[in-house]
Amino acid sequence: MCLMPKQQIHESYKRNKEDLLLTCKRCQSTRIIGINGHTSDCFSLVYGGKEYNGYVVANMNIGDGGDDVEFKYCADCGQIQGEFPIKEKTIQDEIREGL
Repeated sequence: MCLMPKQQIHESYKRNKEDLLLTCKRCQSTRIIGINGHTSDCFSLVYGGKEYNGYVVANMNIGDGGDDVEFKYCADCGQIQGEFPIKEKTIQDEIREGL
């Protein structure tokens, strides 16, 4: 159950209006689903035997380093939309910041 007032939900979708025009980078489908979740510093990530807890990591196609997990994926092929591959140094730097 979302506890966000309807006006805030509307504004978050409004700021991402250009997302409605996206096409999948893999299959060119226009069936792109946008996800946004507020974590309030309760984000965790496990990679390479290390666990990170804290703010959402930036530079990994799932958010901007704040409290919100945000990503888009294709409803046809499942491809997460974003810039890939993610460099190993980027992943290590993001995880190290939270340790």
